Amino acid sequence: MAAGLSSALTAALAAAYVYKGISNNTDERSLSFKLVWILILTIGTLVSLTKINMILIIKFAQIANALILPLLAVFLWKVSNSKTIMGEHRNTRVSNICALLVIVITFALSFKTLMLFF
Repeated sequence: MAAGLSSALTAALAAAYVYKGISNNTDERSLSFKLVWILILTIGTLVSLTKINMILIIKFAQIANALILPLLAVFLWKVSNSKTIMGEHRNTRVSNICALLVIVITFALSFKTLMLFF
């Protein structure tokens, strides 16, 4: 139970930091930052009080991650190689080799995860 509680708190806090980054809000003490954190905690608490099968929610999250993560890895690799976006800080040959290795591993793990569910 303690692991679930600590995960719920950190996931809600992470969502608040995502909001902070998207909204350019620089203050963690702001009301909007706290409201996002509280809103996510409230939604999670309400969902946990329902008769929804939590295992199905976890499976859905795993499937969604398996589908989205490889695409995000490719997207980040493309962006990190963009001269327009990264300028002189774009990937080097060694960085690209490492990135491609990570992408291949990501696709393999995602495929393995999807095969477990289907």
